[in-house]
Amino acid sequence: MKYLKRIVAGLLVAGTISGFSAQNVYALEDKKALLGNLTNELETVSVLRQESETQLEMNLKEIEKLNRDREIYRIRAEYLRSNIEETMKKGEMLDEKNPNIIQAALLTLTNGYLEMELADILIAIHSSAEEFEQYQEKEIRKDDKEAIREGLQEKLSKLEEDLAQVEEILSNGASRSTELLTFNGELSVKITEVETQSETLSAQKTKVEEEIRVEEEKRKQQELERKRATTFIRPASGRLTSGYGNRIHPVTRRRAFHAGIDIANSRGTSILASRNGKVTFAGYKGTYGKLIIVNHGNGIETAYAHLSSINVKVGQSVTQGNVIGKMGSTGRSTGSHLHFEIRMGGSTVNPSKYIK
Repeated sequence: MKYLKRIVAGLLVAGTISGFSAQNVYALEDKKALLGNLTNELETVSVLRQESETQLEMNLKEIEKLNRDREIYRIRAEYLRSNIEETMKKGEMLDEKNPNIIQAALLTLTNGYLEMELADILIAIHSSAEEFEQYQEKEIRKDDKEAIREGLQEKLSKLEEDLAQVEEILSNGASRSTELLTFNGELSVKITEVETQSETLSAQKTKVEEEIRVEEEKRKQQELERKRATTFIRPASGRLTSGYGNRIHPVTRRRAFHAGIDIANSRGTSILASRNGKVTFAGYKGTYGKLIIVNHGNGIETAYAHLSSINVKVGQSVTQGNVIGKMGSTGRSTGSHLHFEIRMGGSTVNPSKYIK
């Protein structure tokens, strides 16, 4: 019965877990903890089910063996009852013929009694009832008859003792079979309950896994949005041809301050928004040529100059990574490149320190 108790205990624990409402709003960590509990309970229920099915199979095999053994003992019992009946009949036959005193004296004088050795007595005791009938036709001496009677009684006692043992075995086997059949019925019910519980846990586990997936995807998206709103990315592919700070201007050949960085690549290379923001300028502006300025809030701006084309309009919101224009060489430029600036509080800063 220990298996049944384990199943019931497992169901009670699993029932506690299933009491969690999947409709409630859990923090991601709580959902992961719940998922862990559901996974553990699902494994427990699975083990209980496997153990129960194994026990059920073992019980069926034991019942099958008990039935085979009971049939053997049933045949044995029938044989013993038949022998008991036959032995009792032989005893009755032995008592049917009892000579009176005069007949006994006469038989003694004339040697009319059957001469019996020990072997003959044993044969008589263990003979069949049909074979024993021959002794009714002959006179048996009192001593020999008493020896046969004692032998029959001893045999009868042994047969009755053996029969009692066989009947006890049959009774115990029947009780054990009944017990196993009852247990199997309970096991079958519990296995069905475990299967139902397993299905419920699996459904809850699947739902929680999906909720976790959605929550994690949401968090990833939120983190991505946060990064897009708080970090800068490289606005174009290509090689860095000029850094931030004082330099010899490539056109005027005079020492001048360079307010941004230059990234050179072929004409038409995509220019990306370095950070989420709103376009505040999109047009031609003096030496910058075609220029886009994006405001990122909190006094932060980015500028993209010398473009060959502009893909956005003033007032348009852009997301980090959006293509906002194409590289070119408009304005005062010596070749196709992007002049990129980051401005904070009205002053430019070195973009290389902020680009991730």
